[in-house]
Amino acid sequence: MKNLICKAPARRRTATWLIASGMLLGCGDGHPPLAPVSGVVTFGGKPVETGTIAFHQPGGRSAAGALGPGGAYKLTTFEAGDGALLGTHKVVIDAVRVSGGPPPAKSFADEIKQSQMPQTSAGPTVQRLVPENYASQTSTPLEAEVKSEDNVINFHLKK
Repeated sequence: MKNLICKAPARRRTATWLIASGMLLGCGDGHPPLAPVSGVVTFGGKPVETGTIAFHQPGGRSAAGALGPGGAYKLTTFEAGDGALLGTHKVVIDAVRVSGGPPPAKSFADEIKQSQMPQTSAGPTVQRLVPENYASQTSTPLEAEVKSEDNVINFHLKK
């Protein structure tokens, strides 16, 4: 009987240590399954190199990425370049070029100064690089399926 009493605290300590170690190390990052997603966006046969692309899944977290050289993108959901949730997504592409108007503020003080300056009629102009319907979840016709593999999903938009 004496041996059982002496061994019980050691067993409890071992069990407690194993549980605490498991909690500290974790069993993953706690995120739902993701898969890498990259690709290219073109419009009228030309790469769209400015703007953003986003994959939206009902009830899930969205993934987004910037459009860059050659129209290339890579999606991020939680950490840079980690991809998107598995499943079907609505795809939104918002690409505009802004020209004219005051130069961008370099600091908060510059922003305040610019806001106090008289407004001129020649403000910035916004040029859409892709049709506006692609820039909204409610009007975009684009969908994509993310599978549990490396996904290369290109979008070749037409006028």
